[in-house]
Amino acid sequence: MGGISVLLFLGIMSFIVMFLLVFMIIVIIYTTVSYILESLSARRIGENLQYRCSSSSWIPFYNKYLIGKMAGSEICGIISGFFSFAAFCLTAYFFYDTDMPVEIFIILLASLFITFISDAVSAHRLYKSAIGDYGIILTVFTVLTLGVLRPMFIFAIKSRVHKIEK
Repeated sequence: MGGISVLLFLGIMSFIVMFLLVFMIIVIIYTTVSYILESLSARRIGENLQYRCSSSSWIPFYNKYLIGKMAGSEICGIISGFFSFAAFCLTAYFFYDTDMPVEIFIILLASLFITFISDAVSAHRLYKSAIGDYGIILTVFTVLTLGVLRPMFIFAIKSRVHKIEK
């Protein structure tokens, strides 16, 4: 009887490991696609607004600052870039040392939340510049999907963004 329960336990554990592996692959693919879309969008919006940032839009974390600057809120871009970098470093630390103290994990969650808020504010300003009052709809979808659709929306409106009032 003990052999069947051990086989069942090993089957469940292998399913959990495969699920986590697939989840991690999906997160890596999404992060890469999101980065590419944000960089292309920042480059195109910069060209529309006559900024000299065509090649600097590909610098990680700096492109978040550029998007905030182009949205008319430099402070949101600085906050987003800084806390994105902090979240990246803390996530790397978590994968290096899985015995992360609770305080550092709370800081990681707070940095992710602050990044989400500042990205949503910058994106909302870009949406309103591109499509006017309908930008609220895109902001609602951005918030409801926890920011998953934000890079796609910014990429979709990249050629319609005009001068943004501060």
